[in-house]
Amino acid sequence: AGVILGAADFAGQAFERGQLGDEAVDQAVDYGRVARFAFFGLILQAPWNHFYYQLLDGALPPTEDPFTATTGIKVVIDQFV
Repeated sequence: AGVILGAADFAGQAFERGQLGDEAVDQAVDYGRVARFAFFGLILQAPWNHFYYQLLDGALPPTEDPFTATTGIKVVIDQFV
């Protein structure tokens, strides 16, 4: 998760520089921001998601068929929590 979030922020900064065109010539990549995003993904988001989905699977066990009411309920819970 840390690598993904860091890479996503790096790509986002590149996209922003592309949108600015000539105005972004002297703008460098903010590596501090990339590191903060990577840190957030590694230290906070990854463990939180792991334990959240463990709890969700404990409350509503997974099914072999992906198209069941249980899966639909999990999606609804995941979207609104």
